[in-house]
Amino acid sequence: MIDLIGKLYEPEPTNPDGQPVLLHGWHVNVTSDFMDEHPELEAYQVAPAPLLRVWAGDDHHAPVETIPLRFADEAAARLAAPVLFGDPAR
Repeated sequence: MIDLIGKLYEPEPTNPDGQPVLLHGWHVNVTSDFMDEHPELEAYQVAPAPLLRVWAGDDHHAPVETIPLRFADEAAARLAAPVLFGDPAR
């Protein structure tokens, strides 16, 4: 499974009522099964803690099923991993 998140924001850490903070990169979550089928994506795997978004039932602090990936931007993701966008030919 694939969750194309794109830009990801987190709450402003020192003021819960403040403006959200844009995180670096373009974000995608995949499942461990998807990752097993596409080991070429391991170069884009990151390990933020805790994860802001996880698959239902997964643990934000110790995810088992959610594999987070990060690319520089959407164009970089489309170039490096067309399979994420339904183009398995490349």
